[in-house]
Amino acid sequence: MIRHVSISIVGMVQGICFRHYAKVMAERLRVTGWIANLSDGSVQIEAEGEDEPLCQLIDWCHHGPRGAMVETVVTSYSPMLKNYSGFEIRYSW
Repeated sequence: MIRHVSISIVGMVQGICFRHYAKVMAERLRVTGWIANLSDGSVQIEAEGEDEPLCQLIDWCHHGPRGAMVETVVTSYSPMLKNYSGFEIRYSW
């Protein structure tokens, strides 16, 4: 079953290529959606995929790439799918 999840990552997660490596991981896992830096210094991911790949992406978010210092990861599942066609890095706040 395809599910939608919002993931908020808080900590030292900007300026260390978190978005790039999350995109690589999402594409490897065949998860679709997007990732963006937020103005408060956190990173937001909207993702869709099967349960196991989503769980693997969420697990990865708890440590992120080398240089990240993740403090908190908050997930929220939604029954509404957006049907993303790929995984993109968004550059707007």
